[in-house]
Amino acid sequence: MRRVAQIHFVPAALVQGREVGTGVAVRVQAHQERAVLRRFAQPARVVAECSTVTVPGDDKTAVTPTDELVVLVHGLAAGPSWMRPLARFLERQGYRTHCWRYASLAGSLQVHAPRLRQVLRDCMARARRVHVVAHSMGSIVTRLALAGESWPELGRVVLLAPPNHGSPVARLLAPFAGRLCPAVAELSSHPASLVHRMNPPRGVEVGTIRARYDLLVPGSSTMLDGQQDHIGFHATHTSLLLQRSVARQVHAFLATGRFHRPAAD
Repeated sequence: MRRVAQIHFVPAALVQGREVGTGVAVRVQAHQERAVLRRFAQPARVVAECSTVTVPGDDKTAVTPTDELVVLVHGLAAGPSWMRPLARFLERQGYRTHCWRYASLAGSLQVHAPRLRQVLRDCMARARRVHVVAHSMGSIVTRLALAGESWPELGRVVLLAPPNHGSPVARLLAPFAGRLCPAVAELSSHPASLVHRMNPPRGVEVGTIRARYDLLVPGSSTMLDGQQDHIGFHATHTSLLLQRSVARQVHAFLATGRFHRPAAD
């Protein structure tokens, strides 16, 4: 067991386990993300906002054999619970799901990627087709896990608010938070950061989703060379995970390789 510093960041759109209205979620979450920027703008405040917690190893939950399975990958300072609303929606559409747990605040992205690669291989031994849905930093971990190998059994990949070209906020925090969390520096929008040295995925159908009120990852950073489709929502960085309309579009891409757009009149 390892002990690392964890930044507490609770989804504002979850109130007593229920979803709140989209408009409320957007306003509350936007306020919360601005608060994060204020709190972490000063190096001295970083330690004050962190606490020491015990981090378990990778989630070893057995994956049930099925035709199609979706692996969901959470982002920085989050956990599987952030992905479960989306997972439950996909289960109602007939998919099996596996919310992968990893210690996002501990270690480099290049440490997490091989672990996810092994999870995907294990899932492919139990399912005819495996898809991936990833949020924020989880998108970059996913890209690293898929890089340099052929994945004939892989289905489609949906990246929600992916910092494909880095995050200006990560660049701001990197000089002093990078020692606590190496991934922060790797996600920086600085031209020399890891995200700018990655090749676009090859032979994989990828759809990207941006949040129009995202204060952490600009819309332009979500774009990816070779992406199959791209769509935006009136949401914040984290409220994307709680909106039913987003879940429907994730399902549409997994099923067809395209996001659904109503036909023009």
